[in-house]
Amino acid sequence: MGTKHLVIIHGRDKKPRCDEMLRLIKKALIAGLRRVNEEAAQKLEQEQILLTFSYYGDINNRLLLKSQPRYR
Repeated sequence: MGTKHLVIIHGRDKKPRCDEMLRLIKKALIAGLRRVNEEAAQKLEQEQILLTFSYYGDINNRLLLKSQPRYR
């Protein structure tokens, strides 16, 4: 099986800087995974599972522009 890839999408409310938010999310994910699957937690820690962080607005805006070209 290929490399796993985890995509994190967060909502509209105010957030810390992107790098700080990603650090906090990764720390929380690892702690949660440790409770159920130590191997998966280690893979995420060692970056064997890719982690991508995206803002809801970025995705939503792209979909809107694609479906409604008049908003360009």
